[in-house]
Amino acid sequence: MIKYSIIIPHFNRPDLIVNGINSFKNLKDKEIIIIDAMSSYQNIEKLQNNLKLIE
Repeated sequence: MIKYSIIIPHFNRPDLIVNGINSFKNLKDKEIIIIDAMSSYQNIEKLQNNLKLIE
């Protein structure tokens, strides 16, 4: 059961988004939703190993 939904807006800052995701790693029963504002493909590619991408 999901207790927390964390929504993070994102645009071309993969280093910051990974830090943001890691800041919630100890929180149980969560979902993290990242709203991307058309970042360049290279930046999305850096995140692919850490995220499930829904297009």
